[in-house]
Amino acid sequence: MQVIGYKWKNNETWKPSLITNNNGIKFHDLFDSNISLRIGDKFCVGYFSNGSRKECPTKEKIIKGNMCESCREKDPYSKCIECNGICINKKNRDNCKDSTFYLYFTTFGSLLKVGISQEHRFFERMIEQGAELGIKFSRIKDGLEARILEQKIKKLLYCEDRVYGTTKERNIFGNPNEVILKIKDALRNLRENNYNMISTEIYDFRKYYRLNRVKKDPLNINIDKDTVIEGNVVAAKGNIIILKNQDNFYTVNIHRLISREVFDFEISKPLEIIGNENS
Repeated sequence: MQVIGYKWKNNETWKPSLITNNNGIKFHDLFDSNISLRIGDKFCVGYFSNGSRKECPTKEKIIKGNMCESCREKDPYSKCIECNGICINKKNRDNCKDSTFYLYFTTFGSLLKVGISQEHRFFERMIEQGAELGIKFSRIKDGLEARILEQKIKKLLYCEDRVYGTTKERNIFGNPNEVILKIKDALRNLRENNYNMISTEIYDFRKYYRLNRVKKDPLNINIDKDTVIEGNVVAAKGNIIILKNQDNFYTVNIHRLISREVFDFEISKPLEIIGNENS
């Protein structure tokens, strides 16, 4: 079995799912699930083409990332993730020109980040990266133009444009009240520099993460071959899930689990949870 993805899905409320492939793709709801697995090597997860996932034809073993170079070349969007305002993916340029994007600010603990998101993915984008607060402040057609503007704003405000997993784990219990002034100052700075802006509203995404169930600081589980992960998934913040095992809590960066083979894989709901859901 291989872990090939991780996705927050909106079924009345947002919930995280682990995606595996074992002669068929399956989504596993994580909240309140008991999970147990042993981690193996990394193998290419394949690529997307015409809206569906294609398996790697050689099932190539890889060292970093989630895709081999051959599948990366076949995937129309993989290189767009690395875009910094200079197009490196010409085959997706026409689609990029025709798409509409929001520029947004979001917060992680004391950090302020600027980013872009396709218009229809704004809320999913906020939640999948574990944003505490999010605010869209500009709407632009053409992803390249949006990315160029993002980089200009990053330099103007000295803020982040990427926040990595280790930083997110350190900021699990961030206090957004500490960065409200940063958001207000950033918006004021943009207005003073004559940036074209839309009406703004601050969204609070913390209610989806269930961090109130984490009673003490969690310990980090390092993802490596032969690491064993066991526990009940009590909370999740973006790509960081939080497990309870006996009286301790642990964080797992799910992005580092993607592309890994897993062994002795079990995931189930406790009987009392199943009973409550069916009653």
